[in-house]
Amino acid sequence: MDEHDRALCEHYGKMLGLEPGWEVSRVELRTQMMKLELGVEWVNAGAICAECGKKCTRHDMAPEPRWRHLDAMGFETQIVSRSPRANCGEHGIH
Repeated sequence: MDEHDRALCEHYGKMLGLEPGWEVSRVELRTQMMKLELGVEWVNAGAICAECGKKCTRHDMAPEPRWRHLDAMGFETQIVSRSPRANCGEHGIH
């Protein structure tokens, strides 16, 4: 990824208000179709339990869904991301 692409990913990451551990990994702008697609990735090795909020080992990554976000300057905006599934000693896999 070149410096321009990295800056663009950081820009959209700030606009989305991503929490630590998440970052925008790709920005695809399809001007003819008026669409913007943002790839968001979990970059930490572990995961966080959805039940108790503790740091755990990562079991795997959930399937990759798409979410429609607010349009950006008239471009239909979608976020594509896989969430980590945590392997919590107390609550199991979430």
